[in-house]
Amino acid sequence: MGCEEFEVLLNGYIDGELKDPDLKRVEEHLAGCPHCRKLVRDYRRLKEVTTEMRFKEPPQDIWNSYWQRIFHRITRGAGWVFFLVGVVAVAGFAIYEFATDPAVEALQKLIVFAIFVGLGLLLISVIWERVKASKTDKYKEIER
Repeated sequence: MGCEEFEVLLNGYIDGELKDPDLKRVEEHLAGCPHCRKLVRDYRRLKEVTTEMRFKEPPQDIWNSYWQRIFHRITRGAGWVFFLVGVVAVAGFAIYEFATDPAVEALQKLIVFAIFVGLGLLLISVIWERVKASKTDKYKEIER
């Protein structure tokens, strides 16, 4: 076996996870290979350092600003949803009343219908472009 085949087993060796046949082969290889012995020393040191590491707790003001941003995102998004639902409901009711009014001629109904369809298509296209752009915007996480 070459060093490459043993390098795969070294983490298991350091963690004490190797069973007898692999363990003996790795120990025999380490006895004659200075490169792999150095890797074992480096891996053990890395394991010691990472075991001693502790996460630093962020200050309370950072937590507060984090939750405020989350709250503002949620409320802003919910506000837009309710607003748009309301606008669609009012527009739908107005269109229904307009369409069922016998005093309005068919040509007028057709013209108003065309205006609302055009506005609706423009709104949908703008929303669609914003959604596509937000998925690929590499600067969206940067605060302004």
